[in-house]
Amino acid sequence: MITNIKKYQLWPEPQFSLTDLMRGSVPSTTEIEKFFEDIYPNTYAVLMPSGRSCISLILQYLEIKRPDLVYIPPYSSHCVINAVGYVGTPSPELKDTMKAAICFHQWGYTHKLKTLSPIIEDSVDSLITSAEALFPNDGRFELLSLSKIYSSISGGLILCQNQKDAQKLRKFRNERQTYKFTHFFIRIMGQNFSNAYEYWNTVEPLNGYIPYALRANIWKRLAMMDQIIKDRRSKIRFLEQASVPKVLQLSENRLPICWAVAERNLPKSFAIPNNSFRQLREKTDTTKLISVYPLPLHEGVSQEEIKKWVSYYKESSN
Repeated sequence: MITNIKKYQLWPEPQFSLTDLMRGSVPSTTEIEKFFEDIYPNTYAVLMPSGRSCISLILQYLEIKRPDLVYIPPYSSHCVINAVGYVGTPSPELKDTMKAAICFHQWGYTHKLKTLSPIIEDSVDSLITSAEALFPNDGRFELLSLSKIYSSISGGLILCQNQKDAQKLRKFRNERQTYKFTHFFIRIMGQNFSNAYEYWNTVEPLNGYIPYALRANIWKRLAMMDQIIKDRRSKIRFLEQASVPKVLQLSENRLPICWAVAERNLPKSFAIPNNSFRQLREKTDTTKLISVYPLPLHEGVSQEEIKKWVSYYKESSN
């Protein structure tokens, strides 16, 4: 019986080594931004120390204040609520009075959001292979989490459609230099000590400092990009050929981090712990949520584990 595929980790474990602290030649922040601008033409990249710091920086730039409402999807994670709450007031009810709105493309499955507010496309765990897949809602900004996508210890990216937005965001980021290397070292300790991670997690939305060790780690993981894409596509192709049902259709040039199977489509004898199920929007343009099992597809789950999962699924279906 197979019930422990990587302990049901939705995202890959950080691939960080102490050798990243001792690298001599490390690319600059600008060089890493240029790397992404080459991959995604006609966009302007802003490198940040994390995805949650991206959110608060954008809201700060948009001059959001405490009385201002910012739309967040229902059941948003604590890091999103925390990041928004440092600047404005998060609300899961979409209203005309919203000063900004976050559209979460959960796990790489795109969603639609109808609002006149500036839209932040939250693609933190989407592996996007082409610029054509960016800005599904024609949003002003799009967010990527380098840790969730490429397994770096941290790192976030803001993609802008407007060059002036990117220039001003970089200026705001460069003014956020309070926490320095001590804060990043706490993140390193957080790999093994949960209390250290919680200290880092609490104030990270206000961070803007990108230490050389983080840049080294990000650059090392970006060198694996082609391999990560190839691995993800291979797993998706296998699951499609095996006819494993999924809740939502895949978007072209956007590879999900997990294969979302509706709980109702799983055999009764399929032994999966209840705490493995999550909520996902059933359709791209509604807020209705259904219970799904997310089968991880990131590089932390091997091809063999995926095949064993499918084999067990088919045995349980007979």
